[in-house]
Amino acid sequence: MIKVISTFLKDPSSYGTAKHTGRPSKLGVRDKRAISRSASNTTKSCTSIRNELNLPVSRWTVNRAFNSDRNIVRSKMAKCPRLDKSHKAARLEYARKYMTWNEKWTIVIFGDEKKFNLDCPDGFNSYWRDLRKEPRYYSKRNFGGGNVMVFACFSSYGRSKLTFIDHPMDSLMYQNVLGDNLMPYMKRFRSVSFKFMQDNASCHASAKTKKWISDKKISLIDHPSRNPDLNPIKNL
Repeated sequence: MIKVISTFLKDPSSYGTAKHTGRPSKLGVRDKRAISRSASNTTKSCTSIRNELNLPVSRWTVNRAFNSDRNIVRSKMAKCPRLDKSHKAARLEYARKYMTWNEKWTIVIFGDEKKFNLDCPDGFNSYWRDLRKEPRYYSKRNFGGGNVMVFACFSSYGRSKLTFIDHPMDSLMYQNVLGDNLMPYMKRFRSVSFKFMQDNASCHASAKTKKWISDKKISLIDHPSRNPDLNPIKNL
């Protein structure tokens, strides 16, 4: 750093003007811009872009052009549900309906079930690898190590108890869980006209479960089809 500063102070006008040695790139500025435009938000390969633009270079040269453009990076495409016009319209209507809610959210009960694997969380076995150290590994026990599933709910009035689920979650099991967890919670605050928020899981949205909820006079906040799960119970 001291040498760099000293060099600059000796001749500020010529600093940073040194010529680069080596063979000049076959791609000019215009070619590199064309490559970036062709690749922008697409899944094209370096070879297909080279052929499309009829460039007399290798695919590695095209790849180096990407590396020199700070606006183009190779990223894994995020997964999302396929939405048609009706889905988008329903989402917009849903947002408009609840965006003005303030105090009304105090009477909403948020509930859901969650499975916890005993070996490691689902999809969370990555880590920050230090290339200077030996790689890390994780191992699973025989037959997966097992898991535990629980159900809970909460509102501005507090949390429910934690219910452990020891059978596969189907419509009947879900109804039993609601009867064991949600109903006692609502009875603790009989003067409150609660609304219950759940997601669109098949056991939640089945005809039998809907009838059971209706018979118990539970008021639901319905979600449109393929709506993102914004239930804050996920963060509890």
